[in-house]
Amino acid sequence: MKNNGFYWKRKLGAFFHDPVFKAFDVKTHEALAGKFLKVLGDEGVEIQKSGDAPASAMDRLLLPYETSTNKQNRIIVDAADLSEFLHPLSGTPLEVKKTVYDRYRNDARFLSEELVKWVESIVDKYPDDPCKLFHHLWWELPCKVPMIDFLPADTRAPYHSIIDHLDMTAALEGCKIGAQVKPALLQVAIGPIQKFIAAARKTRDLWMGSYILSYLTFQGIRLIGETFGFDHIIFPNMRHQTLLKEWLRKKEINVDDDTQDLPRDIASLPNRFLAVVPSDQAEALAQQVKNAIEKVWREIAEKTAGKLKLSDTERQYWTMQTDLFPEFYYAIQNWENPANFQVVFKKFFSDTDELDGFASELRKLSQLESYPVNSGSFYPFFYELTRRKLEAVKATTAFGGYVDDRPVDGDQLSGEVKAILEDYRRRDGAASPGDKSERLGAINLIKREIIEIQKDIPNKRTPSTTEIAIRNLEEEKRTRWLNLLREENQERENDTTFEKLPTPYYAILVMDGDKMGEWMSGKRAPELKDRLHEKAKNALTALDNNRKISLSKLKKAAITPSYHRAISRTLDHFSRFVKPVVEDKYNGLLIYAGGDDVLAFLPARTVFNCANDLRKIYSGIGKVELTVDVDGKNKEEYLFDQELCYKKENEKWFPMFPMMGSKATMSAGIALLNHKFPLSDALDIARDAEKCAKRGWIDLPPAISENEKADSRNAFSITVVRHSGQQTKVVSKWERNQTDLLAKAQEIWTLLKQTKVSKKILYTFLEDIDSGEFTTEEWVERYLPYLIERRGNLTKRAKDVVVEKFQEVLSGLVTKNDEIRTRKTFEDFFLLLSMGEFAQREVENR
Repeated sequence: MKNNGFYWKRKLGAFFHDPVFKAFDVKTHEALAGKFLKVLGDEGVEIQKSGDAPASAMDRLLLPYETSTNKQNRIIVDAADLSEFLHPLSGTPLEVKKTVYDRYRNDARFLSEELVKWVESIVDKYPDDPCKLFHHLWWELPCKVPMIDFLPADTRAPYHSIIDHLDMTAALEGCKIGAQVKPALLQVAIGPIQKFIAAARKTRDLWMGSYILSYLTFQGIRLIGETFGFDHIIFPNMRHQTLLKEWLRKKEINVDDDTQDLPRDIASLPNRFLAVVPSDQAEALAQQVKNAIEKVWREIAEKTAGKLKLSDTERQYWTMQTDLFPEFYYAIQNWENPANFQVVFKKFFSDTDELDGFASELRKLSQLESYPVNSGSFYPFFYELTRRKLEAVKATTAFGGYVDDRPVDGDQLSGEVKAILEDYRRRDGAASPGDKSERLGAINLIKREIIEIQKDIPNKRTPSTTEIAIRNLEEEKRTRWLNLLREENQERENDTTFEKLPTPYYAILVMDGDKMGEWMSGKRAPELKDRLHEKAKNALTALDNNRKISLSKLKKAAITPSYHRAISRTLDHFSRFVKPVVEDKYNGLLIYAGGDDVLAFLPARTVFNCANDLRKIYSGIGKVELTVDVDGKNKEEYLFDQELCYKKENEKWFPMFPMMGSKATMSAGIALLNHKFPLSDALDIARDAEKCAKRGWIDLPPAISENEKADSRNAFSITVVRHSGQQTKVVSKWERNQTDLLAKAQEIWTLLKQTKVSKKILYTFLEDIDSGEFTTEEWVERYLPYLIERRGNLTKRAKDVVVEKFQEVLSGLVTKNDEIRTRKTFEDFFLLLSMGEFAQREVENR
């Protein structure tokens, strides 16, 4: 780590320049900050505010009359006026007054004193080592302040947490060149992603591919973090990342475990990151990040080659292949002063009206007895230019190939390179007696051997698709088949024994956050007025009405570092809950949960509920309850509703943090396949299903109406591949007319099982609804009861219950005055029901 005590002392002074409870004691907050600095004083720490002004300018709009000597002109929001926190992504007012704000109004000073004592205890652990002290305090401070996500940095703009402001102030202090703060944005991406992950024959190959990408991304982030501090990473959120926690502990920074720490065996880091760094070091730093990633990859490759005892010729081609990975891209944008930046921006964009208008309105606000405009206010444009530079680099960078004239066959997983070994089998005794030899190239050999080489990569158990299919069975049958699977070797899975498997189908679930690029770019960010306390909103609206400013030209101000940090932190919260949902609640296998992306394998009969729960947890809606096993002994209960995550304490629900919000949605692709279906092809089908969900259509029509565009995203798509190869597909929104389709489908599946109604009724509905013989209203009211009565010997009560349930659900799916759309919705719902019946039929009848 950076061996400069003075540097880390300055960062400590910046990190504690404001107390976390500032919003509840604004008048004396500087005195309270002084108490923290006094505790840190023996380390030579003094308060540092160089980064405070630009950090504040980045995270909220300049407000008028901030420097006015007339207090009546100034916008003042006292703690007593603070009644709600504004959701950072949706702008929705969150009701946290009683559970959060009243508590802190009453206890802020006491809690501050307790926090001072905690800081003092950490100081005692690291005498004469401000670097370790900073890292420990930075990592743990949010964990020591319950519900810190709701504690605003500024009561006039109560949408971003104080911890975001402290992080950015400390990061900007680390970007000082001489006496001036001169930062740059550095964005880095590595790849390829899907191609690298998808080369797989086993579930373990998929998991390992995703984990290696996450692991290598961390090596680049680590280089920046150990040099400047992990507060410099804007995206992704690094707190609670287990790779970082283990690295800190190796450096003898003994941070505590926390229940929000991400699972060690899940790839949770995306393949890109955004950092703020000193501008005079940005270019050299980008190269150092590249070198750090490549160094770790080369070490892994060299160790693997040694373990495989490759010949000199094999090593030659081995190196050629490993040098093809990873691809590395980066972009840098210095934070110019406002005048210079407008000149720079015009070099890249022909249309600069938005920037020019934004700058003009900021100057107007500044002239209304406010602070001078500084470069921090232009963060949204710095970010946009950095993002576009990176995309341009990715589109234009050419990567070299190599010539391999050996007379050998290709890698049978990727097909892109020739095999290094044509008869590979695990040589460490981990292979099953029946494992077949494989032709594998260098990268896929590394995936197979890395567990034995890189000890800090976890050895996750990854059940086969056969085992996941067996998990459809009820407990007694499941145990018998699992025992058989364990007794027989891998080759036996392809034998006739497993052709008689009662539940031969499993599911692949691919989920992705919708429009994430637009969320990051700010296109979907809340309007400016939804970021301000009522007093500030009224003041700015009055100026807008009097044409002293134009709020419409200031909409870019919604894009801030705290906005990006909120997205990143929330995606981490979501990732934390994916594993307990997939693996504990629904008995599946999680391959990765990196940010807004999920890839999982599940029993066919649990995948629908799993997908539905995950999309609700992501948004924080639907009253989803989840029990999480913390350590094998203790459990915690969570509730997701009203755009929040709640935790149960003493039989009461307390808000913990916001989720992505009701305006942020997910789409899902689900593939139901036979357990013997080739894995790489199965993954392609699941990804194609996800694309169908994104666009709202199975096949893209030549012309798309506005209604059809509205059907895109916030949807799921299911593809059933029967053993014969026949495919059945459906695409649907999660909800129609506020009716949760998957939840209602589950109710019907359960009811049909309880009443023993023939499942063939679903196929009859599917065939009959499209006949056009009746209107949909007539069909539901008159014909549906007739069809149900014909199927099975039902008691009158059972018949009435089934008819009532179908009529209730179908009535909720009607689109008024649109017969065609209603009929199509009914047809898709019956197709969904038939797919679920197919998934569960095997469980019941075979």
